[in-house]
Amino acid sequence: MHENSHDPSLVRLDRSDGFATITIDDPATRNALSAPVLAGLSAACATVEGDADVRVVVVRGGGDRVFVSGGNIAEVNAAVGGDHNSPGAAAMMALETITKPVVAAINGHCLGGGLLVALTADLRVAVDKATFGIPAVRLGVAYPQAGVDMVVREVGASQARHLLVTGDRIDANRAAEIGLVHQVASPDTFDGAVHDLVTTLLANAPLSMAAGKAAVRVSAGNPATSPSEAADAIAAAWASADAVEGTAAFLEKRPAKFTGA
Repeated sequence: MHENSHDPSLVRLDRSDGFATITIDDPATRNALSAPVLAGLSAACATVEGDADVRVVVVRGGGDRVFVSGGNIAEVNAAVGGDHNSPGAAAMMALETITKPVVAAINGHCLGGGLLVALTADLRVAVDKATFGIPAVRLGVAYPQAGVDMVVREVGASQARHLLVTGDRIDANRAAEIGLVHQVASPDTFDGAVHDLVTTLLANAPLSMAAGKAAVRVSAGNPATSPSEAADAIAAAWASADAVEGTAAFLEKRPAKFTGA
């Protein structure tokens, strides 16, 4: 896979009003994670992480039926037979390179590698018709260890084992019950639910959100953030101008105006 070459039509990046939307859109493969899509996802993540004007990131699938259908099976087929590493597994977790809050707007089926993409987001909103599953056992392959670690951290060993060993799909409401998603919405209210969540996040102090995200990663044993990085993020929030503004706004009974500094 050529990491720096990608088709911008497969992964779109739109930025406005303080947030960015990354859309994985390859209808021919049901938004599968092909090499060009993974390259585009990695590039989009690097762009939004480096953009100071972006405070919140949303990732979603193109269309209204599929979030991400999983790995590109033709590429997986070409990779099996000795190489035990899932093709592009690291790129599927590119969202973990973003220190800003990431919302997965799960607008349809979320399977295999697509579930890994969703789990690397901080908050997940799913449409009620979405389904979730890890079909590796029905393909004769195995989920990457980093992916298993992520599923276990989010839903626990028992639920992770069920998903991995049965290959069964679960619906959005069951996904919410076990902690895979935070909110379920009807098709009519889905976009509004995502918008409301983004609005809430945009009103919060960016450094405080980054500190919370980093601290949770450390507490959960996620190697994407080290204890020293989390400590630095917490210290930065306490030393920020936003901390002065936030506490003053509370005492003055007015909305705080955070700048991320």
